[in-house]
Amino acid sequence: MRNFFNWLFCLLPIESEVNDTAKKLLNSMRVTSKCRYNAAVRLKLQSQFSFFSTTVLSLGLILIPLLQNSDIKLYFSPKILNMLQIFLAVAILVYSVIIGTARYELRSEALNKCGDDIKDLIRKLRREVAEAKRSGASVELKKYNNQYDYVSTKSENHSRVDFILASLEMRFD
Repeated sequence: MRNFFNWLFCLLPIESEVNDTAKKLLNSMRVTSKCRYNAAVRLKLQSQFSFFSTTVLSLGLILIPLLQNSDIKLYFSPKILNMLQIFLAVAILVYSVIIGTARYELRSEALNKCGDDIKDLIRKLRREVAEAKRSGASVELKKYNNQYDYVSTKSENHSRVDFILASLEMRFD
């Protein structure tokens, strides 16, 4: 338990000092891929929450007239229930437009693909670094750096929250 509190309140920098440029590039790619995966999960959850919210609001629009036509005694006047129906209808309309323009699913897939592409690049670089150690040759990092730049700019960037979550998760790796 003591180690947990030391870790939680640690004032050391998140990124450790690395002198090996290949290892530094690998670490950067690992963090970026983790952030992209976190962003994809966040957007997918946002999409599911949005779908759930519009479904509940729509069911509310159906439920109100059904209750008004039943013999159940309602404690709200018909005017208040009509206002509530109008509010729910407008809320569903506005929320649906916002959800439609946000394109959560497409953005989530693009971020997930970006994370997959970076992971593939990490595997290639690790393989080449291992082969270079055995043979004594050097690794052409510029090629991997250019590929990394290309892959990471194909999708939108992750948010700060995704980076914070990745840094917290990666401390246990």
